[in-house]
Amino acid sequence: MKKLIMMICFGTLLSILGISNEAHATSWAELQPKEVHKRAEVIVIGRYDFTSKPKGRNMVFTSYEFIIDKVYEGDVPYKIRAGIDGYDVGWADELQKDGGKFLLFLDNNKDSSFLTPVGGPNGMIQISEGKVLHHNSKSKAYYEEFLLKQPEKPIVKTTNETFQNDNDEYKYLHVGLVVFFVCIGIFFLVRFRQAK
Repeated sequence: MKKLIMMICFGTLLSILGISNEAHATSWAELQPKEVHKRAEVIVIGRYDFTSKPKGRNMVFTSYEFIIDKVYEGDVPYKIRAGIDGYDVGWADELQKDGGKFLLFLDNNKDSSFLTPVGGPNGMIQISEGKVLHHNSKSKAYYEEFLLKQPEKPIVKTTNETFQNDNDEYKYLHVGLVVFFVCIGIFFLVRFRQAK
């Protein structure tokens, strides 16, 4: 009886932990700007569209549409889905409401179907009125120098297409519908031949 009660309690605890949708606090190790730059596969400047529906939650990141002003590295369209730590949405939204933007250093996270900032907030450089906002003076100087070295018109052009990962969650629905209709077709073909 005692074992049964313990198993029920343990199962209940696991269920609660598995079902919980609460956000978990994260702490990010501070990365040197050169490391952030080196790890980035895509570098863009623009703003999150927090009015868009969040998609693709993983343990830390949620993705929102990100409208790009300029692409400095990588081949992406004008609108992508970019990840953001759930705890950063509030201050990021406030920054943008005050006219701020983000210089994002993004990489392909193997656990996500969207691009994520390198090292969380390390890859989210705040820009306001054309100036880098950063607490660390060495980091601020690095990112300001990075922006100064960039051409006014970025070398990499973007397209008006949507980033392919934007439609990942619909890919399986489309495949499922195709398989369904093929099965229906085969069913009716077999029934038609049996009727002869």
